Amino acid sequence: MSTNDIILTIDAEISRLQQAKALLTDTSSLTPAKRKPGRLATSSGSGKATSFNPTDFDAKARKRRGMSAAGRARIVAAQKARWAKFKKAAK
Repeated sequence: MSTNDIILTIDAEISRLQQAKALLTDTSSLTPAKRKPGRLATSSGSGKATSFNPTDFDAKARKRRGMSAAGRARIVAAQKARWAKFKKAAK
């Protein structure tokens, strides 16, 4: 039995116990507790990708913006200044 199968079995048992608790506490609703926001459960339950074909993921590629040489030089100079300040403080 794989880990995913064990988890699914535990989840089913929890759901069954919650329904039993609802019956015993005499609540009017037998619906299970609402899920917290987050990722939706997959239909297959495995949580793994189902396709490795690159054409399946052929969504429109985003165009990347370029950086000018002057902009890159400013970033390099700023980073070198940070490194120098750090080295000076470390001494």
